[in-house]
Parts: sequence; structure tokens; C-alpha cells
Amino acid sequence: MNTVPCPGRIMIDLGDGFSTGCCLGALWYFVKGSYYAVRRERIKGGLLLLRSRAPILGGSFAMWACIFSVSSCFMVYLRQREDPINSVIAGFSTGFVLAIRGGLKNAFRSAIIGGLFLGIIEGIMVIHQQYQKRSQIIQENSAVIKYKKDMERTYGYKFKEPPRLRTHEFDEEYSVNKIQNEKARVVSDDVVRADPAVKMI
Repeated sequence: MNTVPCPGRIMIDLGDGFSTGCCLGALWYFVKGSYYAVRRERIKGGLLLLRSRAPILGGSFAMWACIFSVSSCFMVYLRQREDPINSVIAGFSTGFVLAIRGGLKNAFRSAIIGGLFLGIIEGIMVIHQQYQKRSQIIQENSAVIKYKKDMERTYGYKFKEPPRLRTHEFDEEYSVNKIQNEKARVVSDDVVRADPAVKMI
């Protein structure tokens, strides 16, 4: 899930895709050209193949990133929210658009693969974020407990533990307290209306 605002996200993803494709293509085609070149001209053969094929792979990556980013921004505009569902639908539409030249059957197959791939990636990211939040909460609680123990050990101050209530117990207690407070307010209003001394004050 991307955090960059939508209009600028397209250009950023386009540049990232092109640079990633060029870097990966440079490594792959340099090794491939060096392997198939003449023994004394391996470096030259690798550089020649790199120069001719790496930008093409970079353009393919850039096209994929651009279609994905445009689809994601379109889903954000329609749904008015930013969540992993937009990325999954964008992966589905990207696979469909890129494979439409091979027919509808190939396009739908590629779209399903793209949607599943993005769904797996987004699921892993969500699980990782939840794990990070849980670890942060555990660290904060450990720091608070350590601070309380240090204060008790140094100054002898005893912290009062808050009551631990379950959800239904908290709801029942809240409702009972609310009813009691409402009754007390009604009784106090009746006393004020009935007592002339209070009215004079």
C-alpha cells in the first residue's frame, strides 16, 4: 500500500519501475552477453547486449508500474479510501491489460495471477505491520512496568493497579453507573424545585 498522494504516485512509480528494470536488465544481460561472447571479448559482448536490451526491460517494467499505479489511483478515486483491496484490484487490471493482445482467455488468466500475486504481497505486508504494532505495544508496556518497579524500589511508592474488566462487565458497570447518575440528577433537581431556600440562593 503506497502512501504517496495519487497524482504524484504515477510518475514516482513510473521512474521506480524503469530504474528497477534497467538495473536488473543490466545485470542479467551483461552476464548473458559475457557468457555467449567470444573468450577474449566477453566484457565487450556483455556491454553490447546490456546497452541494447536493458532499456527495453526497463520500459517493460515502467509500463507495468504505470498501469498498476493508474489503476490504483482510479480505485482510490472510486472507493475514497486507501487499503490493500485497491492494490489487489490494480494487480488484476494490470495483468488483464498487459495480456489482452493474446486474447481474453490469456488476459483473464494473467489477471487472476496478478491479483493473487498482489493479494499475497499485501497480506504479508498487513501481517508484518500488525506484528510491528504488537511488538511496539509490548515494548511500551514493558517500559511502563519497569518504570513502576524502579519507582517502587527507589521511593517506596505503590502504584494502584487499574481494575481489569471484561467487555461485558465493563458495559454492565457503565450502564449501571449511568442509570445511578441519572437518578441522582433527577432527585437533586426535584429537591431544588421543592426547597424554597435553595430557590432563593
